[in-house]
Amino acid sequence: MNNPTTKSDSQNSEGTDQNATNEISKTLESDWGGKIEEHSFNNWADVKKFASNLTGWSFRGQRTANWDLMSSLERAIQLQGWPRNLITLFENMIIRSFQRRAYQYASDTPPQNELLEWLALLQHYGGSTRLVDFTYSFYVAAFFALEEADSDSAIWCLNNQRFLRENPRIMQSLLLPGEPLRRPLGLDPPDVTKIVNEIIKPFPYRGFKGEFSFLCEPQQMNERSGVQQGLFLFICDPTKSSQASMLSSLKKDEYVLKLILRPSVRRQALLEFKKMNISRASLFPGLEGFARSLSLAIPQSP
Repeated sequence: MNNPTTKSDSQNSEGTDQNATNEISKTLESDWGGKIEEHSFNNWADVKKFASNLTGWSFRGQRTANWDLMSSLERAIQLQGWPRNLITLFENMIIRSFQRRAYQYASDTPPQNELLEWLALLQHYGGSTRLVDFTYSFYVAAFFALEEADSDSAIWCLNNQRFLRENPRIMQSLLLPGEPLRRPLGLDPPDVTKIVNEIIKPFPYRGFKGEFSFLCEPQQMNERSGVQQGLFLFICDPTKSSQASMLSSLKKDEYVLKLILRPSVRRQALLEFKKMNISRASLFPGLEGFARSLSLAIPQSP
């Protein structure tokens, strides 16, 4: 974020308990629109109490709290040292290469022109895309935040209605003139597919210019996405930062939540995840997920 400033920790969050034990709050202002409201926890029970009020929100777990919210494509460009204005060039190269060769590894691939389906498939197999993974499940996000954390971790929380409320206005401007959305609030999958195709527009790249993002799901959910209750934050202009795009989708007096989980939370939470059968084996069906889940079979030291 650009020059964040901390406001009073007495600010109240809509639908959240400000008196939770071991919790410290602060609000980070941004130049883009909405705010980031941070809450820190030392106790898993307090995290659950806080999250119980977040009905109708989406979540993303990150094992390192000081990471900004970034797409895998944004991170890859940054790691390779390329300027941000070339990101769409590399994105088109990745999409086209994947489309040309995916049939060698899978028989059930999406139609060539359904780019959201291709991006979701690419994301599923670990490729770099402009999509940012979220989940409807707080516990799934908490697992991803804490599973491999060795310091403070974080859970990003988005109020779905705030993003869906803005979707029709922005999305309508991207559809052809006079072409209505199928619903007044939110987006049907056919609308999403049409809009994503309009935004990306490869060969030649026309694209969408402006910091904005929206929550969406592909028409076809693979097994892993279904189990993880997944959805995506779609970054309309990947030459802008993912975090700026997220905040620009909100009004000045609105916020996203960032829950900071101290290392003391991890031990308590992992014991509960085990009882709930939340593990790599359950979230990543197949041998790979089962094998990776065995790392947590090693008991925690006293």
